This record gives sequence, C-alpha cells and structure tokens, in this order.
Amino acid sequence: MSLPEPHNEMVATTVYAVNPSVAKYRGNYRIAYGDENRLKFASRDRTGIWMVEVIDPEGGGLPWLVYDEIPGNAHIAYTVGKTLKYAKGTE
Repeated sequence: MSLPEPHNEMVATTVYAVNPSVAKYRGNYRIAYGDENRLKFASRDRTGIWMVEVIDPEGGGLPWLVYDEIPGNAHIAYTVGKTLKYAKGTE
C-alpha cells in the first residue's frame, strides 16, 4: 500500500495556542482558529491564496467550525474567557 505525499501549506505565521477547526465546503477547506487572542477564519480565494478575516477581535478560544448543507452557512462556536459565543456567516 502506498500513501500519497504529505501536503503542508502555511496559512498564518502567528497562531494562538488553541486547536484550529477545519471544515470542507464545496471542495475547499476552511479554518477557524485563534490568533493573537482573536477569532480568525481562513479560506482560499479564487486564485488559491489563503485569505484571513477577523471574526471576533475579543477572543477566539476552542473554535468549532461546521457548515450547513444548504445554503452553505458557516457556523463557529468558540469561547471568550468563560463565555461561549456563536458566529454565523454566509458564502
């Protein structure tokens, strides 16, 4: 049995010490993660370059990212301090 070569890419250079959450939508991977104590969301643009946006500037611990089947909304549950928060985005 042969396994494919591992594939590694740099998405961000500074990441807060929490596990990122990855979800696949329409064949592309999206990543929710904490960076400099902010919740960020990374996705590729049409040219394949990773684009990163700040979802919550107040924090972003323990992110969990999922997508609806239809219409494709992103849902992220995460923590800020001891508070559980929720963010929703559309494509």
